[in-house]
Amino acid sequence: MRRTTARWSFALLAALSASCTSPLRGASEECLFNGDCREGLLCAGRRCRVVCRDGRDCAGATRCASAGDGRLACLPPDEPPYCRRASECAEAEVCLRGRCVAAESDASTDALATDATEAPADTPSLDAAEMPDVGMDAGPPDAPDAPDAVDATADLEDAPTDRVAADLAAPIDRADVSSDRADDVSADAADDASVLRGVVEICASADRTCARGSGGQVWCWGSNDMGGLARPPSVPSSTRPLGVEGATGATLLACGGPGPTDHGTFAGHSCVRLADGRVACWGLNLQAQSGAINSSTVAAPAVRVLDGPVAALALGSQSTLAMTSSGALWGWGLDDAAVLLGANGLTSVQREPRRSVIREPVVMASIANHHACALGVTGVLYCAGDNSVGEVASFAIGDNIAVPLAIDEAAPFARDIVSIATGVGQRLTGGFTCVATRDGAVRCRGQLAFLPGGGATRFTEVAELRGARRLYTNAYRFRGRATYVCARRDDLTVRCLDAQRSAAPIDLPVDDAYDLALGYNHLCVLRSDGSVWCSGDNNLGQLGSGDTVGSAALRRVVF
Repeated sequence: MRRTTARWSFALLAALSASCTSPLRGASEECLFNGDCREGLLCAGRRCRVVCRDGRDCAGATRCASAGDGRLACLPPDEPPYCRRASECAEAEVCLRGRCVAAESDASTDALATDATEAPADTPSLDAAEMPDVGMDAGPPDAPDAPDAVDATADLEDAPTDRVAADLAAPIDRADVSSDRADDVSADAADDASVLRGVVEICASADRTCARGSGGQVWCWGSNDMGGLARPPSVPSSTRPLGVEGATGATLLACGGPGPTDHGTFAGHSCVRLADGRVACWGLNLQAQSGAINSSTVAAPAVRVLDGPVAALALGSQSTLAMTSSGALWGWGLDDAAVLLGANGLTSVQREPRRSVIREPVVMASIANHHACALGVTGVLYCAGDNSVGEVASFAIGDNIAVPLAIDEAAPFARDIVSIATGVGQRLTGGFTCVATRDGAVRCRGQLAFLPGGGATRFTEVAELRGARRLYTNAYRFRGRATYVCARRDDLTVRCLDAQRSAAPIDLPVDDAYDLALGYNHLCVLRSDGSVWCSGDNNLGQLGSGDTVGSAALRRVVF
């Protein structure tokens, strides 16, 4: 039986995509990752390039060409296109050492052109979790044939904390779970499965998972509680991905952490950036976190109109933040003690978007249940909200910071922040804030078991997570479970630390992770070939494997 008292909240930074980075590097400037470049640029050949859809997006003599991994960018006429697969090159070309060259130079197959760890200096950066939303011709290669084995047939919902931790490090079930189930795909999932060839973004909330494909389609699976799958109540759940109507052409995806419903369970909401730059949300709406309508559920994406195209999204369990291309930060939903980064010391519901009082453009943000942080364009870190255990500031411990505060303590490293994660710690009233910087260092403050003494009121470096490029957390206290702070590192590996108890670091059994999604009691990994693998509880189909059998091993999602 599902345990409704177990509550997780997820402050997913995957939603921030390429915008969650320092804006200091412009077109043609040197880079190592997509995150080194400004919004609208990507990193290819160690230079920031303008993202394009066709030649009309490119200035002067530059032309719109492959930048690798299904991406397109404006390149000089004498610069060969970049590639990782032969299908990214013209018909008379092959992919050789990361570049599209004439076919007579050498033969190449549609397999990856080079191992990511051995890529030459002129290959495009591999920070695919920050890839733009352009087409990818080649789908993920089939997994090796094997029985559809499952390491754990028991329902993991009631598994002890030790078991949950073990699941994180469990091996991958490499069975080709799609091979014997092609005829079972739902009508919604069958209309064009090729849309999801090369998934570029994933997120999770409660017992639901969503993915964005390189073609702009969004699919979700698992629980449809409170409209989480953008379906009517007659569809309680789905073990296969269902397309989200009204989200087609999405260029950004984010999931919020589980929030309380009106019937004693927990559910979440999701948002996308549409092709025209507007934001649309669906799912749980008790606090107007999805739409302005007076309804607890939004079963179809509801559009919000802001002051310009959306550049980044950050979702809490009951609140939503959206940053526009101008750097303006807007928030709606439950404003619990200034969590929307406005000047508000009271708890209220903000049904219409309200602009933050931060007086400079914002380049990234993260929101938890009771506090939030944002990075300004000048390299100043601002935080506001509950400061029960020093998660916001090193003074006024136990109080509420009702106005966004410039955190002077972070000044020496704030300009180099590339990722922020905020969450709730071991107690409902205790939170934490973690940041990763360009040099790979991770610093955390607040209530976390892996910090000295179980917490810190000042930013403290976490050596176990060094090398981080992006931070993730399932950021809510729950009974009998463990919450984690995870880091996707420069070498595309993932390491997680238990936020509630002292324990050894947990390394996921993958070395090609482009994105990560942490849900109620399951996790999913987006791998380098565009495939998605999930493990954990599966009572409502949140693993996307076509059944409801939980698995300690990572199983491939059936699209």
